[in-house]
Amino acid sequence: EINATVIQTETGPRILTLCRDITARRQTEEDLKESEEKYRNLIEKQGEGVVIADMKEKFVFANPAADRIFGVSLGGLIGRSISEFTTPEQFATIQEQTENCRQGVKNTYEAEILSLDGVKRFLLITGAPHYDQNGTFDGTFGVLRDITDRKQAEEALRASEERYRVLFEASPNGILVADIETQVFRYANPAICKMLGYSEEEMMRMSLVDIHPQESLSYVISEFGALARAEITSALNIPCLRRDGKVIYADISSAKVLINGRECNVGFFNDITDRKQAEEE
Repeated sequence: EINATVIQTETGPRILTLCRDITARRQTEEDLKESEEKYRNLIEKQGEGVVIADMKEKFVFANPAADRIFGVSLGGLIGRSISEFTTPEQFATIQEQTENCRQGVKNTYEAEILSLDGVKRFLLITGAPHYDQNGTFDGTFGVLRDITDRKQAEEALRASEERYRVLFEASPNGILVADIETQVFRYANPAICKMLGYSEEEMMRMSLVDIHPQESLSYVISEFGALARAEITSALNIPCLRRDGKVIYADISSAKVLINGRECNVGFFNDITDRKQAEEE
C-alpha cells in the first residue's frame, strides 16, 4: 500500500512516498472471505432448515431448506413473522423459548406449523442465542428438522395400539401375556382377571406357578415351553387355580411376541370347565 504526499523543501516541492506492507492484512481478508464463502455454502446446502429470527420473531435469514419447510419461494421467509405460520398458543411457546435464548440458554423443542401450501408440519427446533457484532443479543439462531413423517408414524402406531387395547380389554376370552424366560405376567385382560378371581394389579405380581395346581405344575410348565418353542399351537384341558381355591379348566392357544426386547407368550384362555363337567357326567 503506497501513500504519496507533496512536501516543500529548500530546493522545491518533493513527493514523499510512504510504503506499508499489508500482505498479512490482505491474507487475513482473503482467509476471512474464503471462510465466509464456505460457511454460506454449508448453510445453503444444509438439508435441515437454518434461520435467524430477530427479537420480534421475524426472519432475518433463512436457508433454502427453511423456505421449503414453510412452503415459500426462495427468500420468501425474510421479513415474515413466525406468527403467520403458527397458532397463537404455539407462537407463545416459541416466544418463551426466545426468552430462554436471551438468558443464554440453548434449547430444543417441538413445534407445529402450517406451511403456506396448507401442509401441517411438525418441527424439532434447536434454538441458540444470536449476537450482533457488539456482542449484544439480537435474536435466535435456529436449526429446524422436519419430523412430520416420524410424528405421523407415531400417531398411526398410537391409533393401532388403541385398537388392539380395545380388542384386548373387550375380548370374552382370558388373555395373559407372560415373559417366556421368567414366566412372570406382563399383561392381563379383564376376562382373565374375572376367570381367576384376581385384580389386574394382583396378576402383575404373579407368575405361571401361581395360577395352576401344585400337582399339575410340571405338566403345565412343559406345555408352556412347547408353546413358546412353537412345537404346539394350543394346550388342552389345562387346570387353572382360582383365588378361591377352585380348579377350572381351559384350552390355551398362544402366540409369541417381542415386547420391549423380551420374548413373551400371549395366551388365550377359553374356559371349558362346564363342557368338561358335562363330558364327565
